[in-house]
Amino acid sequence: LRERGDGGSEVEGSLLDAATPKSSTNPPTLTMHAGSLGDSDTAAGGGGKAGTPSTPTGRSVASVVDKSKLVSQTLLHFAKGGGLNVDYCFTREDSFYGAGMNTIKLVLHNTTNLPLTNVRVGQLRLEDGMELQPFGEVATLAPAGKSSVNLYVDFGGKTRGAKFEILTDKGVFPVVLNPPAGELVAPLCLSEAEFDGLAKGLRGMHEAKQAITGLEDKAVDLIRERVTLLCNLYPLDPVQHPTSHATPSTPSTFKFAGRRMNAEKTPLLITIDVAGGQVRGNSEMTLLSRQIIKDIKETLSK
Repeated sequence: LRERGDGGSEVEGSLLDAATPKSSTNPPTLTMHAGSLGDSDTAAGGGGKAGTPSTPTGRSVASVVDKSKLVSQTLLHFAKGGGLNVDYCFTREDSFYGAGMNTIKLVLHNTTNLPLTNVRVGQLRLEDGMELQPFGEVATLAPAGKSSVNLYVDFGGKTRGAKFEILTDKGVFPVVLNPPAGELVAPLCLSEAEFDGLAKGLRGMHEAKQAITGLEDKAVDLIRERVTLLCNLYPLDPVQHPTSHATPSTPSTFKFAGRRMNAEKTPLLITIDVAGGQVRGNSEMTLLSRQIIKDIKETLSK
């Protein structure tokens, strides 16, 4: 599809973008067998042998965040793009191309006083296991004009960047799109019993921890929002244990559940223990889990 952007206007992406299926109101139920979980990120070695939890059920659900609060970042600065500036945002919307694909909105902005033509994706330089579906070519981007298009990327569960070129009539501009670790998972709706059952089977080398302090004075909504904006996870209801030393306004435990983008039977479980001063990740995606709890600690320490 060829698109034309008028000055100052914003033109949405391709027909395939419009055809992207929306999340169902009643997502299908899936059965998760902790004993059969598998992922290439699993590290060798580690301590302890994981137990065998009961087999819980869960539902893949849509992102719970206010999408207007999702952060945009710069992919290509106009000073290095021949006047073309490109910002990107992970939209957390379903992809027409498959469950493993991230939908990424690009805002193309012509910062010059002359038209830019034939704006498109050029050569791909992707690592093994990655896949990228480019946006449809934008025929003309008027002076000061903007065009919004969608790019679809399967990062293969890795935090390494997708390298490709953006082309215009002004030249070829290489870019690297780096995925935040929290965007490589999708929300998974679990009950607390299901969450705890899975977590018991993901101990030892499948468990990562980070110490954290100062959460007692933070509001519940603040903690939930910061975590769910950072990571595409499902928040369980906060838990207040009778013996906890947390203040009445702050529960003692927060739990968040997710799954690998392209593997519904590979969960990621995050526990924030306010009273114990700890963020804990349980998953066979060990490298991803460690990075996510590190990022959570950083955002909650601010």
